Amino acid sequence: MTMALDSLPTEITLNIAYYLYPSLASLNALCQTDKRLHSILERTLYTEDVQHHRSSSVSWAARHGNLAVLRKAINLGKAQIPTLKNYAYMREDGSMKQTISFRSNRGTLYGQPGRVYYWEVGEDHPICVAARNGHNEVVRFLLDEVGCSPHIKDGQDFCLLSLAIEGGLDKELIQTFLDCGVHQYVRNINGYCPLHIAAFKGDEDLVQSLLLRTRPDYLEQQIQDAFQSALLANQIPATLQMLDYGGVNLNCHLGSWTQARETYMTTPLGWAVFHENLDLVEKFLDNGADVDFTLPTAQRLAVEWRVLFDAVERSQAEMVKLLVKRSTNRVACTKALSLAVERASSIEDPSYKEYKVFRILLKNAVSCNFKEDDIQPPPPPRPQRGDLGRIMCSYPVKHRQNGEFIPPIVHAVLNGNLRIVQILLSYGADVNTSYRQLQITKSKFCCGRILDLAKDLGHQQIADFLLKCGAQPDLGPLPYEEAMQCGVASCPVFRERMRARCRELYPFVDSARPTRGTSPTE
Repeated sequence: MTMALDSLPTEITLNIAYYLYPSLASLNALCQTDKRLHSILERTLYTEDVQHHRSSSVSWAARHGNLAVLRKAINLGKAQIPTLKNYAYMREDGSMKQTISFRSNRGTLYGQPGRVYYWEVGEDHPICVAARNGHNEVVRFLLDEVGCSPHIKDGQDFCLLSLAIEGGLDKELIQTFLDCGVHQYVRNINGYCPLHIAAFKGDEDLVQSLLLRTRPDYLEQQIQDAFQSALLANQIPATLQMLDYGGVNLNCHLGSWTQARETYMTTPLGWAVFHENLDLVEKFLDNGADVDFTLPTAQRLAVEWRVLFDAVERSQAEMVKLLVKRSTNRVACTKALSLAVERASSIEDPSYKEYKVFRILLKNAVSCNFKEDDIQPPPPPRPQRGDLGRIMCSYPVKHRQNGEFIPPIVHAVLNGNLRIVQILLSYGADVNTSYRQLQITKSKFCCGRILDLAKDLGHQQIADFLLKCGAQPDLGPLPYEEAMQCGVASCPVFRERMRARCRELYPFVDSARPTRGTSPTE
């Protein structure tokens, strides 16, 4: 005699379920086969889950926002949900849990890449999981009916207010956390606070509410970090909101961002220049951003890279016009002009924007010449620690590149652009301009004067024009400077210096050397 599974007595059905332990998946599959089996085994299913599977149904319900499953886990399975605020960092015996750390994508979520720290906790509290995933009903149920503390934090030490902002809970629930006194001014162990997250998401109303509710002694640093986070996330309204509120330092290191597989680091002003936001640049300048503020870079430079150079490099004419009027560094402006001429002199058509950029610089009284005192070597390299540092210092990797102080007119002569040579001379460029460390050239004169450079490269029209304007062909070589040498044996200045030293140390060599056309034995 056979009996259908759905017609078995309840006792036999429960006995069958007993032999399915501890496979929760098998027990759940049996429940799904028939309504009667489901009604008999549902309590057993949740009880087994709570007792032997760490209440996985609770975590699942919180993650997916299924309030019905959460209620069954509590009512049928007798799941015990912690309600104390110290759940994340305190053990049941009262001892503190330890923190562990590793790298995670979440560490870069709010514009601060780095290590992510976790409390030593197996599962985040259900209310934290529900808040992070934006499930309003589950959060309210756990607060109002289960009695969970609003001060509970997750494994990364995020408070419920931060998680509610991250998950996009409704404003009424966020206001509930604020009214409950959730400490929005306290950072978590990863350095984030609710204001930081709200700024990153661009929620202006919430940013304003947090600005008004945050204690002044905590607000100073928080508003700075939140401002930078909003700017990196391109949340311009929230960025301006905090700038107008006050307390933001615009002359700071913004952080880094990646675009087209390239990593960039700059100041807030540099970020606005990079993204060609002219209105934002003007706003930053009016609020104290310094055009000449620089950040240390990996490359050692006598004149550090400035945002004006970025605008010139990208041929942003209106941006250059705005920035050059605010710059007070004469040497940096001349270097910007040199960069502009380098880009424009390779183009014949004067209607291109590269021409417009270098003309803007000239019209704003940027000097066409470096003074001799301006030309300085870069600072010495920082000492490296350990054996690897000594190896790196002993065997540096050198790249062929021009020196920092190539005068603007040199680039025009190098590219054979007579028109730009004429323009620069009309604005006061020295007709006898000298230069050093011109490494990227077909000329043998890596150090010399522009007349010799023009002749050597075959730019006869430019050479004739320079002579017509008063260039002196008999000025001789440049004075040798140890700190500004090219470092190559083919450099004419270096070779002349070596000849002079040889004559000084060994005067008898020249007297003993036979003249051309005579025999040593004569």
